Amino acid sequence: MFFGAGSTLGGGGTLGGGGSAGRACLWAYSRATQTFTQVTLSEMLADPSIRELAILGDKLVVSSAASTQQSKVALLSLDNLASYSVAGNAG
Repeated sequence: MFFGAGSTLGGGGTLGGGGSAGRACLWAYSRATQTFTQVTLSEMLADPSIRELAILGDKLVVSSAASTQQSKVALLSLDNLASYSVAGNAG
């Protein structure tokens, strides 16, 4: 099981606004061991949030929201999450 998080809201805790957006994080949950593991791709760490997740055959599709860089889409092997490819999206 996978879930992604983050925030594109810039509320923060200071009076009068300010603050910063959250950061993208991707988690995997093992039902067998009942443990969570953070599996956020290094290419997505600066992005504010994970936007979409989908299983496509034997791949996990992950997309991020845009930040100061391009938003990204990645394909991860479900058999080995360290095996993946990432592409940037300028639009």
